[in-house]
Amino acid sequence: MQPIVATLALLVGIRGLANVLVPQLTEFRNPTLITLGSRSVLGLPLVVIIAAALTAVVAFVVKRTIFGRQLVAVGGNRAAAKLSGLPVRRILVTVYVLSGLLAAVAGVLATARLQASDPTSLGLLMELSAITAVVVGGTPLTGGRVRVLGTVMGALLIQLLQATLIKHNLPQSWTQMVQAVIILAAVYAARGGSNDHHSRHGVGAGRARQGERASQILQHHGALMVLAATVLVGGIAFDSFATPQNAANIAVSSSFIAIIAIGMTFVIVSGGIDLSVGSSFVLAGVLAAYGSRYGVLVALLLPLAVCGTIGLLQGLIIARTGMAPFIVTLAGLLGMRGLMLAVSGEGANTYLVEDDAFAALGQASLFNLTVPVYITLGLFALGAILLQRTGFGQSVYAIGGNEEAAALMGVPVARVKTLVYLISGLLAGLAGALNAARLSSGVTILGVGLELDVIAAVVIGGTLLTGGAGGLTGTMAGVLLLGVIQSLINQVGTLTSSFQQVVSGAFLALVVVVQRVLHRAQRLS
Repeated sequence: MQPIVATLALLVGIRGLANVLVPQLTEFRNPTLITLGSRSVLGLPLVVIIAAALTAVVAFVVKRTIFGRQLVAVGGNRAAAKLSGLPVRRILVTVYVLSGLLAAVAGVLATARLQASDPTSLGLLMELSAITAVVVGGTPLTGGRVRVLGTVMGALLIQLLQATLIKHNLPQSWTQMVQAVIILAAVYAARGGSNDHHSRHGVGAGRARQGERASQILQHHGALMVLAATVLVGGIAFDSFATPQNAANIAVSSSFIAIIAIGMTFVIVSGGIDLSVGSSFVLAGVLAAYGSRYGVLVALLLPLAVCGTIGLLQGLIIARTGMAPFIVTLAGLLGMRGLMLAVSGEGANTYLVEDDAFAALGQASLFNLTVPVYITLGLFALGAILLQRTGFGQSVYAIGGNEEAAALMGVPVARVKTLVYLISGLLAGLAGALNAARLSSGVTILGVGLELDVIAAVVIGGTLLTGGAGGLTGTMAGVLLLGVIQSLINQVGTLTSSFQQVVSGAFLALVVVVQRVLHRAQRLS
């Protein structure tokens, strides 16, 4: 299983679990925590001394122990390390255990320093800052080289940047946009390394043999089966669940994530990932609400133009430089959220929708279904035709299956990869604009973590994160499944929405494990 999948599932699930355990800001008066957070030794805060000691230990382990050398070998060439007899699996498990332990220590120290815990904000997007520090410090994302002290210097650089901006009374939005530029510059300077991305082989191509039929059905239509079973159970358990009104509510609430998921399906089928869609969504909402004062056309075209342009730029960078989509769209996530803060006065200004025609796009209904639902259905039909029935769609599958082979066959790889990110940006922008029309305002606090829900829906729907297989029917099933789960949580009444994050994370991990098993079974049969 790809690390991004496993950690993505845990990110969603653990944050949901944190909100379940501590649903709101909670102050702690534990003497030990107070001592950890406030005590100083020789003029240095105790938390700094602990961090320095841990840095020294990690640096020693990496540079001076057999485990450290094995770790570098596995990162440099995992296949060669395995052939040479290194315990690759044990090393990988140990690394993630250590990462979890260090994250836990950091969380305890942060809580001790603040003497409070707030699961809604503490640690939010901290993984992005951590990745930035590692990359800026000289550790390549392709592995094979470790720069512990460089990572510390990268973290200090980020903090120095933030302190400098604060000292000069510059807004927070600048920090995120500058951080995005730093990520791109650092990765571009250190790019190169692994060719793993080009060595993937497609799955699901050609006519399946009889023995593979059952596993392929489960892989591609498992989400539909689970959705049907969940709806059946919900209808039996709750009288108010299986009603036309509840079905309409699920369809309406799911329509916005469905629009984004359509674009994400194109990206993931091509073998990429787009982490910027949540920021595109909230930026588009703010721009649409602002533009509504000039009429419905501006309210629609402004967010589409901005988000589409940013998606296009991301695609060009990925296609032309060979930089990892994860990093490029991570920078896009930070940059667009910073741009949103700049447009909205650091989040202080909430623009109201001033055009009735634009508001009707989000609020008008027909047969108890709002306009965004019908737009979603239309986009689903167009997307399915584009992905399944056109040369462009076949090129997307070919690139996701084996990019190198696709290039040798004459597929315009760079152009296709650029276009899928353009599609993703446009659809995320459209979803954000329609959501602003529904809410009659551009709410600035939306979209945080939305990309995780979108990716979860696409993967649960049967699209492989390795690329080359999947489709929009499964994606729609995945979106509706998450919507049905949320509805069931609401039906219970005593559960909070945080449980949906836990369930979504568990579903994502389970589905990807099943996909992995089925894919392996197909190769062996």
